[in-house]
Amino acid sequence: MRITAIYPFLLLLASAYASPTPKPDCNSIATCKDKGEKVWKLVQEASADTPGLSDKYELYKAYKKFDTVDTLNNYLGKGIKALMKGFTDLPDQLKKTTITGKTQGTDAYEHFYASGTIVANNNFRQEDPVRAVNWNVIAFEGYKEAGFQPSDLKYVLRFEISNVGTKAVIEEVYKDAKKDVAGSEWEKWTYTANQNEFLGLLGTPNGNGPGYILIDYAATLKKKIAGIHTKKVDREWSMVVEYT
Repeated sequence: MRITAIYPFLLLLASAYASPTPKPDCNSIATCKDKGEKVWKLVQEASADTPGLSDKYELYKAYKKFDTVDTLNNYLGKGIKALMKGFTDLPDQLKKTTITGKTQGTDAYEHFYASGTIVANNNFRQEDPVRAVNWNVIAFEGYKEAGFQPSDLKYVLRFEISNVGTKAVIEEVYKDAKKDVAGSEWEKWTYTANQNEFLGLLGTPNGNGPGYILIDYAATLKKKIAGIHTKKVDREWSMVVEYT
């Protein structure tokens, strides 16, 4: 038999034994809610900063960071400013911190900062060059290093979410609450009014990080979660976790 005749058969055999892409652990309200309940409870009970934060800050300082000032006149900047319009008027320039990824030409983390606001753009844990600290430490220590008062922090924007599990939960939350899944307007989810949906969102990778900022820096911030807001623009979901 000619090799060319065997080749398609070998391809078919290989595809049959190929490992399927694993689903994320958190990809529905049911699979994220327990995490959300844990985070909510810890936020409510937290009163002191987590021990060892000074050590974590030393680890954070070891990251190779690039600090710049970004003018919001490009596509990214205009999108961020438009999204936050209903919450706060961002200045025309934001401080930006970028942490280079372990793969050449990639960024592990990219955050924009203004008084009262953290904007998380690129957040690729798999590209973290050292994995010394969790995202919440990177985001909040960057906010402080940018020169802003911790007590003023009110909003954390997760811009154009790429995490497939988080996006699946957001879609389910809208269907569960019989909301328009087009998501063209901001929807607010709270523990009091939409407990099931709220806890599902809080338990997602993009929701629990802002919660852990309040847990680890409880005494510094003295804040709780007022609500989680979601919106879709150009088929991309974004999330704002609001503090009070």
